[in-house]
Amino acid sequence: MGKEPLQATILIIDDNGLNISLLKTLLSRLKFQTLIALNGNDALNILNTTPVDLVLLDIMMPQMDGFQVCELIKSNEKTKEIPVIFLTAKTETEDIITAFTIGGADYVTKPYRKEELIARINTHLEIFFARKKIIRQNEELEKVIFLRDKIYSVIAHDLRSPLSNLKMLSNVMNANIVSIQDEDLKEVAKMMDRTIDESFSFLDNLLKWTRQQSGRVVVNKVGFSTNTLIYECLSLFMLSAEQKHIELIFTDSGNITEAHGDQDIFKTILRNLISNAIKFSYEHSKIIISQFTQGDNLVIAVKDTGVGINAEDQKKLMNEKEHFTSYGTSHEKGAGLGLLLSLNLARQNGGDLWFESTEGEGSFFCFSIPALKISEY
Repeated sequence: MGKEPLQATILIIDDNGLNISLLKTLLSRLKFQTLIALNGNDALNILNTTPVDLVLLDIMMPQMDGFQVCELIKSNEKTKEIPVIFLTAKTETEDIITAFTIGGADYVTKPYRKEELIARINTHLEIFFARKKIIRQNEELEKVIFLRDKIYSVIAHDLRSPLSNLKMLSNVMNANIVSIQDEDLKEVAKMMDRTIDESFSFLDNLLKWTRQQSGRVVVNKVGFSTNTLIYECLSLFMLSAEQKHIELIFTDSGNITEAHGDQDIFKTILRNLISNAIKFSYEHSKIIISQFTQGDNLVIAVKDTGVGINAEDQKKLMNEKEHFTSYGTSHEKGAGLGLLLSLNLARQNGGDLWFESTEGEGSFFCFSIPALKISEY
């Protein structure tokens, strides 16, 4: 079996109508998209506005010859990687050397053999596409390496603290188990419970983040009731909310609201938003969880009246290149992974995540998920 024909756009630059017609017919039969330019200026305008994968360039043209056109193509950061094949009647060695010196990828003389021209075009397109793929993979690899190094830094800095606290609290309890008073014991137990919650939350986010960056997150989209999962998530935070005397309120309208997405992703996002809201809320305050429709999506919102976020930190909050974290109102420590993880997961789930916040007044975080359509039941 032969190879599948390449899908590519080829720009023909020639002032001869017959040459253009013959090339266009030949290339169209091979399913190439073709663009036409009768002179250098038109060609440069096309290249600046339209994606092109290869250029077939005549040398002898009025106003601007092919060599000048090639030099301008190669001097432009946007177009310099596009392969240029000179297709010309000029056979002098000097012209061939000039063509390669200024960046030409190949040199074919007229009259040309169709099979040879097509073979050269395919070869240079394969090289061009392979180079683009390598560049893209290299950029992705650099991003993965950057994120890996950031995660290692987060682990070293943030996991040490809660585990040290656990060890310290355990030592206190063991050293004073006889003399410790009930109220003191309760306070130590609360601190241990909060530290354990923070550690497990961090490790859970770290595991999901690592899976996401390695492409191992499997999105299993089904229809489900958002109300059911919201109540399930709220139950997990009742104790930590009570410890700060915070009231968790779900403004449930009573309607069963159906969504279409991955339930585990939904719960991970909501857990992170509720956990952050508790962390940055003052004692004796309220956190309100609500949901509403927005076009074809359901939106789940978590609103607090806590410390809020200043304008400068808002720019860092969900920026992959920033490691932004801060202490909660009871000195709870975060790892800075939760919101960025939630943003990426929300988009994988077919929705998005956004927020509004005013320093000193509180924050309003929302994420969306596609609503379940009748045809998806």
